[in-house]
Formats: sequence, C-alpha cells, structure tokens
Amino acid sequence: ILAGVHTARPSSMRDHLRRAARTAGDGLAGADGRTHGAGNVLLLMLLFPALASSGKSFFSNSEDADVLELTPEKLQNIVLNDARVWIVDFYADWCGVCLRYAPTFRAIAAKLSSESRIRFAAMNCAQHNEFCRKAQVQVFPTVRAFHLPGVNDSDTARGGDLDRKEYNSFARFPAWLLNQTLPSVQRVRNSTIVEQQAGASQAGTGARDGALAPHITLTDKADRTPARSLVDAQLALAVSLRQGAFLHATKNSSDENSLVLVGEPLAELCAWLDFIAEVMPALGVRTDIQAFADLAHAARRSGGGLSWRQWDEALAQQGIGGLPPEAGNHPALYWRACTTYTCGLWTLFHVATLAVAEIASLLVEAPENSTASSRSSTSPAGALQRVRGFVENFFGCGECVDHFLKMFDGCMFGRCELAPEDGQGIVVWLWRVHNNVTARVALENNESPPEPWPSSAACPGCWQSDGVEVDRAVYKHLLASYWRPEWAERWPGEQSISDDRGDAIVFALVFAGLLTVMCCAWEATVGLWSGTSRASSTARRDPGRGSVKRPEQVELTRVGGAARETGPLAAREVSL
Repeated sequence: ILAGVHTARPSSMRDHLRRAARTAGDGLAGADGRTHGAGNVLLLMLLFPALASSGKSFFSNSEDADVLELTPEKLQNIVLNDARVWIVDFYADWCGVCLRYAPTFRAIAAKLSSESRIRFAAMNCAQHNEFCRKAQVQVFPTVRAFHLPGVNDSDTARGGDLDRKEYNSFARFPAWLLNQTLPSVQRVRNSTIVEQQAGASQAGTGARDGALAPHITLTDKADRTPARSLVDAQLALAVSLRQGAFLHATKNSSDENSLVLVGEPLAELCAWLDFIAEVMPALGVRTDIQAFADLAHAARRSGGGLSWRQWDEALAQQGIGGLPPEAGNHPALYWRACTTYTCGLWTLFHVATLAVAEIASLLVEAPENSTASSRSSTSPAGALQRVRGFVENFFGCGECVDHFLKMFDGCMFGRCELAPEDGQGIVVWLWRVHNNVTARVALENNESPPEPWPSSAACPGCWQSDGVEVDRAVYKHLLASYWRPEWAERWPGEQSISDDRGDAIVFALVFAGLLTVMCCAWEATVGLWSGTSRASSTARRDPGRGSVKRPEQVELTRVGGAARETGPLAAREVSL
C-alpha cells in the first residue's frame, strides 16, 4: 500500500488509497458473518485520517464564496451572534435531493450577494450528526431562517423552518426574502422587481426549480458478490442506527440538551430491529442487532423512552457483524460493492426481502424444517411493511420518503395484489420500485433514461417479456447478487459465507512469506556480523607467536552459516 502511495500522483491519492483499502479488506465477511481484516482498514484510517470522513461538503469550494460552510462553532459564533438575516441549508452529503438543491441554493445566494442584510450558509449533517439531531433536523434538506421577521422560531438557536415550496424556487424565494426583510411600505413594489430580475437571470445561473442530482443506483459490478453485498447491508444498517434512528426524537422534558425517542418512532425501531435480527444471514450480526433491540424494548417498557445518551453509548461500545463502532459515523472506507449510503440501503432491503422469501420457500418445501421456522416470524407481506416503516421513520430525505410512500400506499406495481406468503413477489416488487426511482431521478434531472437494472447483457431473461418467466429471471439474478442458498438452510456460523476468503488466504500467505524472508534476512545479517567479528579477532593475533597475520593468510571456514573460500577477498570482507 505504502509503495503504491509513494508512486501515486497527488490527484489520485485518495482513489489509490480507497482501492488499497478494498484490497486489504477482502474477505471481510468471515465464516461467522463478522467482518475480518478491519485492522487493515483501521491502520489506513490512522495513517490517513482524512479518509475517515466522506469530505463531500457541497459549499466548501472557492466558487461558493456566497455560501458559508458551517460547523457547530461557526453557527454559534457567527450566525446566532449576528443581527443580519441568515438562511441556512442543513443537508446530508449522501442525499441525492440535497445535491439536487445545492445549485439552486448557490444561485439564490449569488443573486442576493449584494444585499448586506441577508447571508447564506450550509451545514453538512452527515459530518455534524449530533448537532443536527439536537437541532431536530429531521429531513434533508431542511432550510431554516435566523433573525428573519415573520418566521416562527427564527430568533431561537434552533432557527425557523421555511416552506419547501418557497425555498426550492429560484424565481420566488429571493423575492420573498427581500419582501420579508424590507419595511412594509416597500415590500410590494420590490417583490415585483425582484421576481422580474430572477426570471430574467435564471437561465444563466444553471439553477432550475426541481433540478435533481445525478441519480444513484446499483449497477452490475463485476465485484458484487453476496458476501460483499452482505457487508454493505450491515454497514448501511450501522449508518442508519447512528444517523437515522433519532430523526423523530423529541426533547427530553427533564433535560433540554438531550433527546428521547418515544411513541410510534420507538415502536417502529423495536419492530425494525426485531425483523432484521431475525433475517440477517449471519449469526454474529443477528446477535449484535438483538442487543440493540433489547435496549430499545427495555426503554419502551420503562415508559420513559429511549434517550440519545443511552443509544449513543451502546453504539460507541458495539459494532455490527465485526464492523467497528466508528463505521456508522465514517463508512467511506468500509463499503465493498457500494460507495454511498443510499446504495447500501437498497442493498439492505434486497438482502432482507430475499432472506424472508428464501426462508418462506424452505418452509413450503419442508414444513418440518425447524431451523427455517425459527429464523423468521415475519411473513413476506410483513417484511414490506417493515421496509415501509423504516423509510417513513428513519430515512432523512423528505422528498424520497414522500415518493416511496406514494408508491407503497398507492399499491403501485401490484403490491396490494400480492399474496401474503408470496416471497418472490415482494422481492420483484422492490426491484421494480428500485428501477422506478432510478428512472424518475434521471427524468427530473433532464438526463437520458438510464439502462434498466440489471442490464439486458447481465440478465437477458429479465427483459424478454412481462410475466411469470420474467419474475423468475429477476429473482434468480437477485439471488446471485445478494444471496447464497445455504444462508437460509442453516446457521451461517457453521460454514463459510464469503466468496472472498480465497483472496484473504492468498493475502495472508503472501504476507507470511514476506515476513519469513525478512526474518531469514535478519538472521543472516546477525550471523554475518557475529561471524566476521569472531574471524577478525582470530585473524589479527597468532596465539603461538603473538604476531598479527597478513590479511591474505586469513582462513574463514564459515560466515553467516555458509562455507567461504580463503584469500584476499575474504580478508577484505573481514577488514570491512
């Protein structure tokens, strides 16, 4: 790794290290379902701490002079202590809708840059998760105003929420802001002028209402294997527990600086963790998740709710499936086939629904299969309900949530026609939704329609017609990407679940070989030093006559364990 870093160009250093980290981490999913090789990743994080954070702040470039990228300290010292109006975009760098909105927000800030009364800023909640959680930022993006007349809570440390329909419009939002900050006698006249100016200049800004970020989807990567998909699913779960579980928390009545999860969100967290603890195809992973589920259930039974302090302490002490606890906050180095949180969530949903479908299939084929019957009490239809509950309560992209719930509750793609025990049906339904999301995002971004996933080359049968055969072809393709049959047949801890263990073994053997060579070289060096020292002592003094021999007469029988000839060359080596 270090040799590669030495030769890599600075511009490609980050990519080179990421590839090295993936190579060093091959074989992460071990026979027990836990993540091995994490020490290599942790070593990279210690050597190169900048890689621990995603570093995808949207407004930190020189072109963003009109938008201040905030930290919690800057918000306190600059925004809250300033008498001017501040408009702050709270976003998450993994959120496609946030990336979509960033050009609009940037253009609005540039448009009003000459207005000394108004300033614009942004905070990446993926990097400042705890602060945003305490500020009760529940969806991304959230745009809030500080010190803006007529907006509730804008004079508080929390800030006042602004209407999405207003701040999402390049044409309307600048006019509305100026209208709010000007004296009432000037508002109507100025509003008309600003709207006309905004409409005339919009074409040159690159911003447009509803402009969407490049779509994020899964692809048929050559390195996507069930084992790697499983690691990505575990990692997405870890990130969601850290960054999503408390999106709908409320302030603790006994401690205003602490949050507590109560009511329906807490009940949904318990149900979600119970479900995942049943179906994840790794004994170690299920045990780890069940520990979090037990904590949530205990808090619910207590009646006082689950406090963030309890949850944070639990997450800091225990990872999932061998992933270290810090992976939930800094996942960038741990992805295997995915590179983003949203891709990891889709992977988690596909793995979970496939698990339910495969277990249900085993029970149909062999009702007496006690192992399968003990694995899941969730029906296929119930599995989709759990996915819906997760999206509604623990996913921070507000627009994404609205679209998903519309498809789910509207029975799109025949969801309401599926039989409760139709495992293949729920897997294929989720696949259709996934493709629909990808196509919709591309359309809203004025991009050409993406090739459906999987590609026709990867799965010819998936697109030949529409019917039972297509569903079977899709299901078979998803199984090859996300599942292994033995995961449902027996506890994965009883046998290997990783396609990458061979790579890990080869890596270990090569490392052991290099270590052996180094040890032998060291031993030979020590032996050479010892032998030459003894020979030099013997050669310099003749016990019989007390005289020093000439170098040419020195006889060395063995140096460093190897026979050597006598003569001038050997003598010169002794002298050296």
